[in-house]
Amino acid sequence: MKITSQSYYLPDVLAVEAHHELPNSANKPLIITGIDKKSGTKNDYIVKLNGAERMHKEGRLREILAAFIALELELDVVEPVVVDITDDFVRAQLGQDFYLKTSKSLGFNVGSKYIAKFITLENDVSLTRQQEEAAQYVFAFDLLIQNNDRNRLKPNMITDGNQLIMLDHELAFGFHLVLSFLRNPKPWTFPDVDMVWVNQHCLIKRLKNKHSQLDDFGKKMINLNDAFWVRCRELIPAEWMDEEIFISVKNHVDLINVNREEFISNIKLILS
Repeated sequence: MKITSQSYYLPDVLAVEAHHELPNSANKPLIITGIDKKSGTKNDYIVKLNGAERMHKEGRLREILAAFIALELELDVVEPVVVDITDDFVRAQLGQDFYLKTSKSLGFNVGSKYIAKFITLENDVSLTRQQEEAAQYVFAFDLLIQNNDRNRLKPNMITDGNQLIMLDHELAFGFHLVLSFLRNPKPWTFPDVDMVWVNQHCLIKRLKNKHSQLDDFGKKMINLNDAFWVRCRELIPAEWMDEEIFISVKNHVDLINVNREEFISNIKLILS
């Protein structure tokens, strides 16, 4: 569901029970049971604790912004939530290996609804036709948000054999780590310096000469309009907001959007 839909809201989830960590991720996210404060429903969630290695304020903002962009483009991404870690929840973890990390994570943490029976899409797996179509959207999305973290070492996607669901975007918008005067002034193009990370993308070899869905991706980009950015501001927790990052992300996406026909043409060339 697009975040600009009238019925959309970002769930605020109260953490009530911890289960176990996921050891194969850099942040070792925690699977918990939580209660959606608005609906009162109880579900299982994955939370990237604020006390984890990469989940500083900027990482939380990047994660939620990338998820919002994906949702507005109607792409498959883990459903974002805000997980509220309280003193009571922390005390209940005393004696657990993740107690110290949890104790440093009071307040709002990045989370997503837990998806069962999906596995990581491995690099050596051939794509089904449905996965191949979904993969084109994923590849274009990563070039839009300059996400170099979905690579051969970390596919950062899960699948049931057909659907591809994206996750882990706390390192997205890599251009923000470059000094402003060194950034690509035409982000809809891909100079040699950008092709270094583009060529490391986990899907690029499997999408050779496959670009039937890219024109549709370009059409969806019109969703990233002023109303979308206003809604982002309304939804992002105040303590996660960094005005400099937000504006640089908006400007980056807006520039590509204005030049989206050339952007799509350049992605087709990369995959040719």
